[in-house]
Amino acid sequence: DNTSPSSRLKFARQQAGWRSARSFAAEIGVDETTYRSHEMPEGAPGARAFSEESAQRYADALGVKWMWLMYG
Repeated sequence: DNTSPSSRLKFARQQAGWRSARSFAAEIGVDETTYRSHEMPEGAPGARAFSEESAQRYADALGVKWMWLMYG
């Protein structure tokens, strides 16, 4: 299900070979708690939407387009 930014982010991370959110966050220098909140489904306790700036950072590291992460 890649219908939300959070689900696309998780999918892209897994497709890029990162098995854990923790290792990916550490690699790109993002706080693990912040990153995990960006992968949580919308409406889940602790879930947070990510900004276009964050999308660009994630996309660069994952080899995808930031527009796809944000908007599908």
